[in-house]
Amino acid sequence: GRPIKLEGNPDHPVSRGGLCAVGQASILGLYDSQRVAQPMLNGKPASWTQADAFVQVRLDEVRKNGGAVRLLTGTVHSPTEATWIRRFLDSFRNARHIEYDALSSSAILDAHTQTHSARILPRYRFDKADVIVAIDADFLGTWISPVEFARGYAESRDPNGARYAWHVQVEPRMSLSGTKADRRVVLGPGELASFVNDLSDAVRTSGSSGAEVAEIAKRLQEARGRGLVVCGSQDVAVQALVTRINEALGNYGSTLEIDRASRQRRGNDRDLEGLLAELRDGRVDVLIVAGANPSFELPGGEAVAKAKLLVVHAERLDETAAKAQVVSAASHALESWGDAEPVEGVAGIVQPCLRPLFQTRPWVETLAAWTGKTDTALALIREEWQKTIFPKARASVAFEQFWEKTLRDGFAQYEPAARAKAAAVAAREAEPRRTPPAPEGFELVLYAKTALLEGRHAYNPWLQEVPDPVTKVAWDNYACLAPGAAAKLAVATGDVVRIECGGQSVELPALVQPGQHDGTVAIALGYGNRLS
Repeated sequence: GRPIKLEGNPDHPVSRGGLCAVGQASILGLYDSQRVAQPMLNGKPASWTQADAFVQVRLDEVRKNGGAVRLLTGTVHSPTEATWIRRFLDSFRNARHIEYDALSSSAILDAHTQTHSARILPRYRFDKADVIVAIDADFLGTWISPVEFARGYAESRDPNGARYAWHVQVEPRMSLSGTKADRRVVLGPGELASFVNDLSDAVRTSGSSGAEVAEIAKRLQEARGRGLVVCGSQDVAVQALVTRINEALGNYGSTLEIDRASRQRRGNDRDLEGLLAELRDGRVDVLIVAGANPSFELPGGEAVAKAKLLVVHAERLDETAAKAQVVSAASHALESWGDAEPVEGVAGIVQPCLRPLFQTRPWVETLAAWTGKTDTALALIREEWQKTIFPKARASVAFEQFWEKTLRDGFAQYEPAARAKAAAVAAREAEPRRTPPAPEGFELVLYAKTALLEGRHAYNPWLQEVPDPVTKVAWDNYACLAPGAAAKLAVATGDVVRIECGGQSVELPALVQPGQHDGTVAIALGYGNRLS
């Protein structure tokens, strides 16, 4: 009755039995002494009755006067949570839900709005690719869905199989994906947009380009319908060109699926900027934050404290929860019911392994309670699945049998509705903006590590002590410099250097990293969390 080890479900069509470092280590969070053990009101422990009554009184006031209610969350891919978010917000005249991802893919979704008339994130099928071009996208390490991508990548590069995909990695620093590539092209951040533009010309118009770009374009054209170009840029113009490269090569419907789109990153950076502006101007009456820590993760995130009422649903007193008048104590995933649909058409049930250790509850129960319904998470999820998932699955059995089978399997599949075909692609687009490096100094590259990611799990010592797969360093942050740059600065590994950028500065030990662009300094995100 006490979980001690986690593994992936080998039958699940997305993970296929894989589990990332964060997933493996999440079991330690269940027993973490820093967890919020019960609701808190104005910094003091309270009961759920007291916390709910306090929140309800203020929500009723906002309903009467038409005040602004904003709900800020990470990506929501739970069907039940999405339904109850809509029900909760529909009870107000001025309410909005904003999703964001600290490791954002917003530009990809915005680009597809331009090119495919829908704000979607394709499901990238590395298992179907014969040529892979990754541009500043560490898909084996931290980009979007690395467990899923690693499985697919391994299938496409079976040394004993009939096919072995060719992989080129274009990047300013040595990533985990870069260590596996057949060819690496080392470019500074300011050169990536030009590379994408040149590749687009070579693929779509047979324009003149350098020998390296020409060879990559030739391989992509020869693998028409079996190539895959991915990019981690947050420039919408760059991402729009990438989508059109894939469209021109016939990759959509093969290595990129939009009928079964990914729901793993749905954040909208424009909506987030609008919310931060509202907060700075004092125009938000109630801000509810769930599954996110904007005060730590976002520039300007401290503006959350300007909401007239800040309510945070969290497992720990992180930087955002510490500012809240109300802290809703969140259950750990291993002690609560839930559901998830990471890819359209693949929905899973989250089942508890033990009873809650503290006076906590799942987010969906909190939403329902504030909407006037006191059902358990299990009841809410069953109700949602009976109304929405079960009809889509078109099962030939009664719901009860369908539900029992889903509990045994862990997931259910259905055929999602087909999307309309993309509109015609424009013949020529504006070239993406270039970001030239400063006349003197370095370009700063911020990246996520496979274990720490954006830092929300920095409390976990198992993740802190995992050696980085590229640098082999554990426990601490550092500044990566190319050997040539280090020699020019007379800096050796372990020397403390001072990095200044945009009026901010930090001192870190240097690490000399082969394979990095000479004009860059690379620093990992996620360190400096108050709970680490």
